[in-house]
This record gives sequence, structure tokens and C-alpha cells, in this order.
Amino acid sequence: MSQFCVDKFLALSGAELHEYSEPFVNELHDAIPEAVYESLQSKLQDLDEEHTIYALELNMLLKPNEFVGFAIPYLSHSDSAVCCTAYRTIERQPTSLITNDLCNQIRATPIVDLFSTHVRTGEKVLVGTNEEFIRNLLAKIA
Repeated sequence: MSQFCVDKFLALSGAELHEYSEPFVNELHDAIPEAVYESLQSKLQDLDEEHTIYALELNMLLKPNEFVGFAIPYLSHSDSAVCCTAYRTIERQPTSLITNDLCNQIRATPIVDLFSTHVRTGEKVLVGTNEEFIRNLLAKIA
């Protein structure tokens, strides 16, 4: 497989996006040019949930020291998959990366309801809140 291409990434959706992105997230870290970070970082707020999930993963792989602060607000994203991804990417980082300011950001994260899309109906369904994610991160840091 060649290097990661942001334009291709943004043009894909569904199974094609998954098929393209998963190898980079799981195995091909070296095939992601560092310039991808700036490009995805600048577009992050405008991405749909599916692309946001991968952008969180990719940016945390590329520059965890810089990106961890950008990932924290996604702990209050109402889409359960996005919130869960933000949690996982932050939780995997060494506690030394979490400064007092970042800890305070996590502590100040609002508790929100999390929703997922029902497989059969396509309706948004409530699956819980982000409270446990926040509590677990704070426990790990303390």
C-alpha cells in the first residue's frame, strides 16, 4: 500500500473508508506523512462522524503531544463512536502527557447523552452518557 492520502481519505465513505483507513491506523503508521496531521487537524471540526473517528486516531498517532488537547472536547461529542474513540486515544497515552491544564479540561467536560444509529431503523438511539469515560480518565491521571 502507498502513503496515506488525505484527498482520497476525504472522498471515501462507508466500507471503502474503513478498508482504506484501518491499515494505516493499525499497521502502517510509517506510511502516514507528517503533513497529514496539519491537514486533518484543520478540517477536524467539519468532518462527519465516520471521518472524525479516523482523524482522531491518525492525528493521535502522528503527534500525541500536540493532539491530546484537541481530542479532549470530543469526549462530549454526542455520537457514541466519536466519544469512545476520543476516550480510547487519550486513555492510551502515558499519564505524563496529561498536564494539569489538560486534566482540568477533562474534569470540565460536560456530561452528555451518547447516541448511536440503530442498525435496522437508522434512528438515533440513546446508549448512555460519557460520564464513565471522564471518570476513568481522571482516575488514571490521579
